[in-house]
Amino acid sequence: IVWMDCISIPKGAANTESAYKFIDYIMRPEVALEISTEAGYTTPNRAAMELMDEESRNNHLLNPDENDLKNSEFQDDIGDAILVYETYWEKLKTGR
Repeated sequence: IVWMDCISIPKGAANTESAYKFIDYIMRPEVALEISTEAGYTTPNRAAMELMDEESRNNHLLNPDENDLKNSEFQDDIGDAILVYETYWEKLKTGR
């Protein structure tokens, strides 16, 4: 299963200037790399990818190539099943 996260600013947001500043901040290569490292995910930020150590950059679990993606599926909205995912994600994070 593959997925992507995104960052957006809702229409009518109260403080769009700060939202843009935040997005600009997290898109800095060194910040994007730190987020990637801490989260255990890859980064879509090419400049941050270049800062990654070679082992992480070549890790196919983090950075699948075209061949790795041939048999994958994009995860769409899973509806109410999200509650099951959230329950087990919380258990995983807390060790309970």
